[in-house]
Amino acid sequence: ARRTVDGELAALHTVTCAMRTRRNALSLVGRLPPELLSRIFAFHAANQPIARDPIYNYDDPNPPSMAQVELGWITVTHVCRAWRAVALADPSLWRTIVFDLGAEWAGEMLARSRAAPI
Repeated sequence: ARRTVDGELAALHTVTCAMRTRRNALSLVGRLPPELLSRIFAFHAANQPIARDPIYNYDDPNPPSMAQVELGWITVTHVCRAWRAVALADPSLWRTIVFDLGAEWAGEMLARSRAAPI
């Protein structure tokens, strides 16, 4: 009985994810072409780089989370599937290799940069 319920929950999760993807596609930003979204990400990457030595402004009423400080622009890959797919598909976004996040991250960035000049 438990396996049946677990299977039903997994199926429900799959359907819920698909519905959220469809809903997101109906938003204005969800209709932006991938090329434009990629360009926006490039501007964001220039303005919100991956932190090498985080600087904190303790007077900021809305300080960024540690993930936002450390990952910088990469947090756009956590917004939705479409944004993640666009960011992962653009080698130019990954050409700045940051070693401060560890060797595994650096290797992943290098792999994602593909043939883009580093």
